[in-house]
Amino acid sequence: MTNETAQNNSGTDKKSLVEQYARPRYGAPIKPRQAEQEINNDTDQPEDGSYRALIKYRGRKSSSRFCIITRQGVSYGCGYAYMLGWLFTPPDTLSIQTTTHLFTIGGTGLHLIESALLREVVMELREFNPGQDAAPPEGEPVITHLDVLNRFKEA
Repeated sequence: MTNETAQNNSGTDKKSLVEQYARPRYGAPIKPRQAEQEINNDTDQPEDGSYRALIKYRGRKSSSRFCIITRQGVSYGCGYAYMLGWLFTPPDTLSIQTTTHLFTIGGTGLHLIESALLREVVMELREFNPGQDAAPPEGEPVITHLDVLNRFKEA
């Protein structure tokens, strides 16, 4: 076998080996903007803009953060990594302790919020504002009272 024939055969062999054993190629990586849109589409946020005390990520854990929003519209970002824990006192009180704040939540259906916290699928918790929000459907959680204590503020 000549040197040229050996090179042709080895090239063909390499090509067939690559085709036979190589993993399939995947598309281009998802751009951050696309990922953000996919996360936003992966929530159970209501289409009609009605009140929901609990908005969750669907399917997969999409974020390590969630927010708690008061009836005045003040939003507190919370990281699961900085959550020290929670205390659920059935049927109507849930306290969420983070390294910076203590959130005391009162309302109905809070066992659903506790379950979502346990699975780390909470995207947003929102306090009910009777002046703006329509009552949610029966069986949905309602946050009627939300107290926020900043651990760094002087008493």
